[in-house]
Amino acid sequence: MKETLIYCSNSHNKINFLCRSLLIFAKIVTSRVAHFREAESNSTVTTTSDKSISITSKPFIYLTQTEQCLPQHLASSTRIGDNKTCNCDVIVLSYKEECQDDKPSHISYVFAKESTWTTGRNLLYFVAIERIRHYHYYIFLDDDVDLGFNSFSSQEIKRLSPFRAFEQWLLDDEPAVGVANYNNNGRALLKRRQSICGIKEPPIVVPVMWFDALFNAFHHQSIKHILPCPTQYDQESWWISQLHVIYSTELIFRGQALAYVAITVSNRQHRGYPRGHTMFSKRIPVIIEDIQNKAPTAHQNRTLFQTLKTSQLKRYSETATTYCMNTTHRHPIVPYSHFEGQS
Repeated sequence: MKETLIYCSNSHNKINFLCRSLLIFAKIVTSRVAHFREAESNSTVTTTSDKSISITSKPFIYLTQTEQCLPQHLASSTRIGDNKTCNCDVIVLSYKEECQDDKPSHISYVFAKESTWTTGRNLLYFVAIERIRHYHYYIFLDDDVDLGFNSFSSQEIKRLSPFRAFEQWLLDDEPAVGVANYNNNGRALLKRRQSICGIKEPPIVVPVMWFDALFNAFHHQSIKHILPCPTQYDQESWWISQLHVIYSTELIFRGQALAYVAITVSNRQHRGYPRGHTMFSKRIPVIIEDIQNKAPTAHQNRTLFQTLKTSQLKRYSETATTYCMNTTHRHPIVPYSHFEGQS
């Protein structure tokens, strides 16, 4: 495999993410400068390119970040480590040390030392979308994530491993954004849906508007309307970048972020990093304003923008009629289509 070392620094020993990204993609892909967002990090970036890049029919690409090499639990055949069982490709961003292990043919590595969670995900996004290969779903996951079954999982679903069952659901229902049942909160989602919408039958797929970033699957028709994430808030809290994902999805593809409650997602460890909700109330209106300014003119004055700017996220998520939308099976993925028919 060919390795390319790229250095981009200044007198303050900080690397501008835009500069860094342009250099990387000049070597491995054609840059899409319009997508780039500025960010800073102390890093030297190494990319490990593919032996040969060609268009494939693989429907999934998994994108994750870790200290060095893909963790053993994710490298197993029932997760994403075996290309005989996972019809997927994998890109791993290493942010501490370069991985020296033998790499299966479907796994590639990017080295970005001391990147943040947000700049790392953005870099993975840029590398993935610029591949000649085209994927149906781009699945971002934290390196400590695992999937499992729960009380909503039928015997039919359990015929596959949890990862394969989740992938099959993505292809069956095609959500704009697909998430799993985080820490078994599916029962609370179903009760909320029943309370708000009067829907008593317990479906295993529920529209959601607030979802954790640890495991998100983006449809190829939605991802470029949602990513990349803003990086300027990383010093305050790494959680803020997910607010951009949440609000972009709610405003652009309302009702099409779907939770598959039959599959549980959990994470095993919690590292130290900038976190917290303290700045949410200050940053949310700015994030929504940015989305609003980029929306088609016909939709920029929709009341939903103002509602979200002035509502607390927790309260809105507990009362939103998003849960009532009939969008759970192959709904056309068209930006802002949920506004159609509104005056």
